[in-house]
Amino acid sequence: LNAVSGTGTGTWSMTAGTGTASYSPDTNTPNAVVTVTDYGTKEFIWTEINGSCSDNQSVTVNFYELPVANPGVGGNICGLGFNLQATPSYGVGTWTITS
Repeated sequence: LNAVSGTGTGTWSMTAGTGTASYSPDTNTPNAVVTVTDYGTKEFIWTEINGSCSDNQSVTVNFYELPVANPGVGGNICGLGFNLQATPSYGVGTWTITS
């Protein structure tokens, strides 16, 4: 998260989405690192209070689960061809030559 702090005291809060959020170093830090307990779309609001005046702005963040790469089983083969059989956990994957 990366709020632009004004003249008041600011606070981050999660206003939409499932689970809970924790902020490091704390909720009053404009550029706090947020960690959530569930994947999905969350809305965060930065609220600043200066005396009797207040203002807020929101930001939406999508938290996606990291995919698990499963390249299948390797082996030995005579010849120049080998059938690669990956199974993506979800979505699509891409083969690349590394050496």
